[in-house]
Amino acid sequence: MSILAPVFTTLTALAFALVWLARVQVAEGQVAVLRRWQRSSKVLGPGSYWRLPVLDRIERREPSIGRSVELHDHEVSADGTWHVQGRVYFQIVDAPQAAPALGRLEETVTEELDRLLPEFLPEHRDEPADAFNQALKQSLNARLRRRGILVARTQIRAAA
Repeated sequence: MSILAPVFTTLTALAFALVWLARVQVAEGQVAVLRRWQRSSKVLGPGSYWRLPVLDRIERREPSIGRSVELHDHEVSADGTWHVQGRVYFQIVDAPQAAPALGRLEETVTEELDRLLPEFLPEHRDEPADAFNQALKQSLNARLRRRGILVARTQIRAAA
């Protein structure tokens, strides 16, 4: 009976250690990239998850909210050359959809702006700043939503 107590205690401690190592917690406002055997990866949103301690590891964590892209005298060719300045605020709303762009979200938003602005600026050039930015936000969301990105606010000024 005295031999069983230390064995039982050791096995119980090992079981608790494995359970503790297998649990992954992703905080609100974050996404995490889970990698298995240096091959496949899975993007995890906020919450609690289970993983295989030896096979899986968290490769990196990134903020999903409070992100922005700032434009300084950004040139856009649309009926002449426009100089665009301002900021676009965005967040990740669907971590698995945003997975291909993780690590380069700012570049993804900037590239989508570069594709959108040449057709957008001539149509909306005479609108007040608030209406212009609201329409730009809606157009960007129509393009970025399928990538798991939501534009929360735009503060863009454009001058020809």
